[in-house]
Amino acid sequence: MKEDPSKRDTSKYCAFHGEHSHYTNNCNAWKRHLEELVREGHCTEFIAKKAIQQIEDCDTAAKEPPQKVI
Repeated sequence: MKEDPSKRDTSKYCAFHGEHSHYTNNCNAWKRHLEELVREGHCTEFIAKKAIQQIEDCDTAAKEPPQKVI
């Protein structure tokens, strides 16, 4: 991680990074990794269908060309 190790909050621990500074549940890198696993078809039995649909909707919206505003 980028920040100075001496300034990290040692009361918080991220299991994904294996370091102190934030909680795993608040880890953006962990969330992106989980989303990528879902996109690849892994771990879907642990994810609510609504959450999977939201990820798919975001991916679809990102692929669509921007619409002109009149």
